[in-house]
Amino acid sequence: EVIVDTATLSDGRLIGSTSKNTLVTFDGTHFSPWAKQLNFLWEEGITSIQALEEGGIAIAVQNKGLFLLSAQGELIAAYDLLDYQNIQQLATNEPGILWATTDAGILRIAYGCDATLVDQRMGVPIKWPQVVRWRGKTLIATDGETFGHHHPSGIEVLKEITTPTHTDAYEITTLNRYLHQHPPVGELEIVENSAWSCAHSLGRWATGCDCTPGPGYWKGALRRTLDNVAHELDDVYASVVQRRGLAPWSLRDDYIAVLLGTVDPQTFLAGHCLDELSTMGQQQVLHLLEAQVYRQRMFASCAFFFEDLERIEAHYAIANAVRALALTLYATGDDLTPTFRRDLNIARSAATGRTGAQIMDELLARAHFGESSLGNVMTASRPNPASAD
Repeated sequence: EVIVDTATLSDGRLIGSTSKNTLVTFDGTHFSPWAKQLNFLWEEGITSIQALEEGGIAIAVQNKGLFLLSAQGELIAAYDLLDYQNIQQLATNEPGILWATTDAGILRIAYGCDATLVDQRMGVPIKWPQVVRWRGKTLIATDGETFGHHHPSGIEVLKEITTPTHTDAYEITTLNRYLHQHPPVGELEIVENSAWSCAHSLGRWATGCDCTPGPGYWKGALRRTLDNVAHELDDVYASVVQRRGLAPWSLRDDYIAVLLGTVDPQTFLAGHCLDELSTMGQQQVLHLLEAQVYRQRMFASCAFFFEDLERIEAHYAIANAVRALALTLYATGDDLTPTFRRDLNIARSAATGRTGAQIMDELLARAHFGESSLGNVMTASRPNPASAD
């Protein structure tokens, strides 16, 4: 049995990982088993151990994750998501922060940050949290999609940390609110057609780049498809609303009040003199406004950010488009799915060989559209099993 890696505990003892995937301590004279009750956690192989600045040990385990233990060998925290399952080396130079190298790059793990620790324990990883003091405030900045559809429990975590109770020693504000109360004193100019998260500018979203493996031609094909269907959706929406004597785009922008819950749909219609329409007419306008919501959602940047059309993000974009098409069909009877399906045939997954059209048909086959009060149904647009590829 050979010592593979070592670190120093706060009491001066050495701790080492062995070739048999166990942990031992050395007090200068004797070796002793350490935390042997947890050996089952690292039976697949310890890749790195690191003493923590505030005491305790961090242990990276192949295919298992990252584990934080007290100096007495008690498990404090476990991070078992994929981001932590391929850590090769750990390092630290300040309390609360671990640096880890993986095949994907370098992770900064803020295990000492309360917000990060809560999120990670609930299954939401935060790779690059920034916790800084600014003008007497504590700012916690992280990727907004941390609380989105990429990870489970994201919404629940966000709700928990943004609704402090009377016993919490903090209150919530936003930069928008703060800057409204304290107006900025300078201006910055945004560099157009640039991206903060990729050195290849907008190539990652348009044609693919070296940051993601495999061919990226599907990205341009998907974007053109979404652009085309967006124009068709806009034409139908604008035509109906203009016939009512209203400006379509200001009406759409005002609809944010309904989405935010500050007004209900009927109050919104009354505020735009649309409450005099028949019930069917009112429902038609609301359907088309909802279609505009999904038409915008289908352009979520993450749909083009990753490496393949078969990822959930690209499926999400197509699903939002399908929902916009369904609402438009309900409202007007105009079925825009044939041209959308035709265009999607150009986008193809390198991983499975499936086209965007096949993905769309799969989504249509699984969807529960319900019934439209206007009499138009989406079921006619479902793929015909007899003619499916």
